[in-house]
Amino acid sequence: MKGKTKILSFGHIPSWAGGKQETGLANVIFQLAHKMAAEDQDVFEVRLVATDMHSDSDAFAPLYIYGWTKPLLIRHILRHPLQALRLLLHLRRCRQTYGEVVHVKRMFLKAIFLRHCIDHFHPDVLHLHGANNIVYFPLIPKRVKIIMTRHGKVGGDSNVSHSNMYSLFERDCCRSNRIAKLYFITSRLIADYEADYGRISAPTEVILNAYDEEIFKYIPHQPGTLPTLMTIASLSTLKGQERVLEGIAASGVACQYVCVGSDNYDINERMLRYAEKHNINYTYVGTKSPCEIRQLLSCADFMILPSSSEGFGLVYVESIACGVPVVLPRNLPIVEEKGIIRPMENAVLLDDSSAESIAHFVRNMSSLAFDHEQVAATVLTYSWKNIARQYLNSIKQLI
Repeated sequence: MKGKTKILSFGHIPSWAGGKQETGLANVIFQLAHKMAAEDQDVFEVRLVATDMHSDSDAFAPLYIYGWTKPLLIRHILRHPLQALRLLLHLRRCRQTYGEVVHVKRMFLKAIFLRHCIDHFHPDVLHLHGANNIVYFPLIPKRVKIIMTRHGKVGGDSNVSHSNMYSLFERDCCRSNRIAKLYFITSRLIADYEADYGRISAPTEVILNAYDEEIFKYIPHQPGTLPTLMTIASLSTLKGQERVLEGIAASGVACQYVCVGSDNYDINERMLRYAEKHNINYTYVGTKSPCEIRQLLSCADFMILPSSSEGFGLVYVESIACGVPVVLPRNLPIVEEKGIIRPMENAVLLDDSSAESIAHFVRNMSSLAFDHEQVAATVLTYSWKNIARQYLNSIKQLI
């Protein structure tokens, strides 16, 4: 009798699940692996390699999470010295090809950890996420089918540091014959990749992201004395929090601006000084758990995220599910997906991600009337369970 199909996912997990990551990508990797592990357990076995966790865990059963320790890595290197040497030389060549975004020491340790887990679990399928994971391909046995999910396109985005180097990773993902299936989280991403990098070698499929409907659901709106704008994202130039402050200042409208997400000391210090200079009510509350974010959203009139580059933007859907209309640039891929972003029903579209567009919105936001409960009712039920089933059905066909 044929055994279970073994799927090994490689990536990060969020801090609330025991990792160290505060990014949306970490949430997606964890949620997807967790829900895949819970589906068709008599047919599939799913495990997750977490490079930011230092002990194994089955706390999220049926998903088993591999963590690593220095003794574990040292033992593997001592048992496989030639493999380790070849890997080190390969990564040094990658450094010459892709530049400083290849951190040789860090990627060497991650690669050793990944190979250890492959040797221990013997997966049939390895699920990768970041485009830079192509540097690990020489370490992955030929018998293992590689699938990769592309969550966005940062090559060519001037707001992203080293975007020209990341474009090389994205290009080589498109050209790789080692990838058995390449998944994209929006339809537009495929077109964007092909426009910049040419024909994609691997078969492609679009599977949208989902949100956790058990947490992100309607909560009665609690308006404040001032209109409240909220951004939920790591502080970065890409996400545009500083542009929101500039837009508020240019609008001349009194409002409150709240930022939720992981810290960037330099950006937050600049924002605090700018807000004080322009007399803006700005608050940075730091990283919060999903449940805390839902509670904070109850006080927001709008969730604004003027990102210049976003593969999907899960926080838009999460905010809508809580009844908060979202403000986003009209050129983002999620806007083109039918049924999610509905202008003037659950969203306001900006012409672009600039401070000028934000200022125009702020000047006119008092004339926008949204029923928060109706906003929550507009979001389609993209549950992680349904998305996990789509991946597993696709993998069945692949196997």
